[in-house]
Amino acid sequence: MESIEWKSEADVKAYLVRVVERGYVVFAVIGALASSMRFFYTGWQPLYTIHLGIALMLLALHWSPTTIVSTAFRIYACICMPALVGLAGLYTFGFYGNGLAWIIVACAVAAVFLSLRAVIAFSVLMWTGIVAIGMLYIRKELTLPVDGGGYIHLYLGWMPIFVSSVVLIAIITSVVFGYKRAIEHLLSTTMAQRDIIHHQAAHDPLTGLPNKTLVDDRLAMACERATRDNALAALLFIDLDGFKGVNDSKGHEAGDRVLVEVARRLEAGLRKVDTAARLGGDEFLVVLDGIASRADADKVAAKLIELIARPIEVGAEAVHIGASIGIAVFPEDTRKVSDLVRLADGAMYGVKRAGKNGYQRVADAMPPHM
Repeated sequence: MESIEWKSEADVKAYLVRVVERGYVVFAVIGALASSMRFFYTGWQPLYTIHLGIALMLLALHWSPTTIVSTAFRIYACICMPALVGLAGLYTFGFYGNGLAWIIVACAVAAVFLSLRAVIAFSVLMWTGIVAIGMLYIRKELTLPVDGGGYIHLYLGWMPIFVSSVVLIAIITSVVFGYKRAIEHLLSTTMAQRDIIHHQAAHDPLTGLPNKTLVDDRLAMACERATRDNALAALLFIDLDGFKGVNDSKGHEAGDRVLVEVARRLEAGLRKVDTAARLGGDEFLVVLDGIASRADADKVAAKLIELIARPIEVGAEAVHIGASIGIAVFPEDTRKVSDLVRLADGAMYGVKRAGKNGYQRVADAMPPHM
């Protein structure tokens, strides 16, 4: 099967109708020849004209550009052509032929492409045609063009059945597995798109770090685990020092590169269980999950300050920035998760007032540690 980029239901229908067309074309070539050969026993029947005409139409349809013949027209052709072959076959040979099989194929193809109401209406129409033809034979208003007893013993009588059984099974199998493949592909695409949307909704588009929405969830879960495990959780509120000067002097593109590099360094300086997030602008949050003491939070803050202070390459130059960090610890500073950001923010401003580039705890009345 060819590789197709399915982006919508229309793409799926275009693919499936091509699958059906290929099966029809195979039968059109072989079946039309088989029908013509029966001429030597049955004489030329209207059914054979229909077979040859449909064969030519299918070949023309299959090789016609999609820009000329729409997918909708192809769908209706793929439904109506086997229905016409089936009804004509029943009309000509009754149940000695394979007309019913082609009507079943037409209904199966209709079920793939049409709405339930349309499929029911089409099926009722086919059933009505079958009953009408059957009644004509029962009332002897129609008769077979050949001797049924002799015809059934002929190779020419069975040859269309032999050919049709292979082609019909191939068509039905191709449609079913093609539809299955399309559904699986669409489900996979939908799930991938859902994951992308979910990621975009919960992450900062510039740095790829979690945003405020996601970090709030991570903070709440960290506090729940701290309560359950009799441990601590900490929130670090980080504001970059000197970032505005870089942004103003070197432009927003340089500023963005600095923010991306800071995000990378924050992630590198944390454990896998911890979370770094961008709050907005040059403000970041870090959630420390399951720490044993305040000293652990102090060590992380000092480490992050050191990482951020390292030169950052922006083009051919290296820029230097710092970080002011406020630390709030759960449950020692507060048992309200909603207060942690506010308390850590206040501690961070204490660092700013004291000279920047340091960290300070909420409960620490001493000057920030340098």
